[in-house]
Amino acid sequence: MENFPQKKINLRQAIRLGKEISDADLFNAQLPKTNLTGYDFTDKNMTGINLRESFLTGTNFTGAILVHANLSGVQIDRNLERKNNQSVVMMTGADLENANLTGANLRKADFTNANLKNANLKGASLKNSCFRNAILSGANLQGADLSKAFFAGSDLKEANFNDTDCQGVKFNNTELSGCTFQRSNLKKVDLSNLDLRKIDLTEADLRKADIRNSDLCGARLFKTDLRNSLLSNANLMAAYLSSARMEGTNLQWANLQQATLRYARNLTPGQIESAKIDRETKLPNYLKIDWISENDFHCNLIADT
Repeated sequence: MENFPQKKINLRQAIRLGKEISDADLFNAQLPKTNLTGYDFTDKNMTGINLRESFLTGTNFTGAILVHANLSGVQIDRNLERKNNQSVVMMTGADLENANLTGANLRKADFTNANLKNANLKGASLKNSCFRNAILSGANLQGADLSKAFFAGSDLKEANFNDTDCQGVKFNNTELSGCTFQRSNLKKVDLSNLDLRKIDLTEADLRKADIRNSDLCGARLFKTDLRNSLLSNANLMAAYLSSARMEGTNLQWANLQQATLRYARNLTPGQIESAKIDRETKLPNYLKIDWISENDFHCNLIADT
């Protein structure tokens, strides 16, 4: 392909003509609604570039700098996505700090080792995408489709996951402290052995989720659906579980000291007796604690409440 001199080309015209733009200056470039299918931007400095609603099927951004870039509403070829078992868009090691990816369709994209700190991915379609060892601290993923996404080893501290679909998501060895998952779908998700301190799971669906051995100290689980979930040996010290649904929840050896369970639904004496509580634990009014010693107690169901 014919190369164009640095800074002296009409990028849109060059792309329409199928010209090579590897030598072009893409800093703050304006390429909205542009077909960039198959282009290779490996290691390019694309700081501030505007790619709003562009087509990125097969585009390679490996190692590219996309700080403050606008990728809102970008699209990929759905037919190719369905046929291709590999990543459709390569973002491996890309720097997307503070980038705008609202509403982007980046299913099956590969964000391995990418920096998405404080990026805006609100409403994005990220199903089956890979975020292995990525940085998403402070990122906004509200309303995103994250089903079957892979976040193993990622830094997600204080990220916004409100209203997200997280079914089938892998959170192995992730940093999730301070995250918000309000009204999110986390049904059957594995959240075991994680640091979940001060996480906000208000009204989230955690039915049959595995949260064993995790630290939820100070977590907020107001109206959270915990039916048939596994919380054995979890640390729920000072957690707020008011109005949570807890039928069939496994609380074996869970630490409920100083926890608030006022108005929690369908708790049984057996569940409470299998856990660790103290005199500061606040239980629903249909359960009564009779203390035998400093650490031993009986829990009884109060009839007609």
